Amino acid sequence: MTRFFFVLFSLLSSSAFAQTPQQILREYKVPQKFLNDLFEERYLEKFAYKIKIIDTDKENKKREKILSYDPQRPSGSKWKLLSVNGAKPTQEELKEEVQMNAQEGRARTQKGDLVDEQKIKIVSQNETQIVLSFNFNEKALPESFSFLADNIPGYIYLNKADKTLSRIVIKSAEPFRVKLVAKIEQFSLDIRYLLQPDKKIYVPQTENLTLKISAMGMNIAQNNMQEYYDYKEAKMD
Repeated sequence: MTRFFFVLFSLLSSSAFAQTPQQILREYKVPQKFLNDLFEERYLEKFAYKIKIIDTDKENKKREKILSYDPQRPSGSKWKLLSVNGAKPTQEELKEEVQMNAQEGRARTQKGDLVDEQKIKIVSQNETQIVLSFNFNEKALPESFSFLADNIPGYIYLNKADKTLSRIVIKSAEPFRVKLVAKIEQFSLDIRYLLQPDKKIYVPQTENLTLKISAMGMNIAQNNMQEYYDYKEAKMD
């Protein structure tokens, strides 16, 4: 009988002191503001950095380009296309640079919180990591990501060893239709993060996107890998 009460007391004590997902996120320095900025990544405007982007199509053809971003450059020229497949960009390829700069400074379209922090759940935890799950608020999603609302959950991976965010994964469990026209056979976005100690903010190290779509008899497959590096704090006026 004494053993029974000891076990019962232990269970009640651990339950009473168990952390909520919200408390865990605060401990690991993952605020609501960061989750709201998951797609637009406005917090990166504090840094100058470079990105290597590798696109792979369904025929396994690869295209690599390297860009640099510097918020201290004049408006309309913050992005620079440095190379394409290891060579200097052509005039035609430089149109991509123009397009990226045209998007810079665009108005926010987000309405409300992208992720409802109160609905985040603990999926699993062990000695090395904690995994949380979340769903998106449809009204707050950018139009190009609106299909995520009902179909795809997100997962937050937290490293217990150094109490940091290690990655966020957004992945479809099964195929689903979008607007009755297209069928998304596979969607996966895996973002790995690094904590910038000076700014106490997470920045992406790599982003891997896998997308397979079938529509009107056509099959489209793409894999996009982005590697962020050479981060430098921008000295803004």
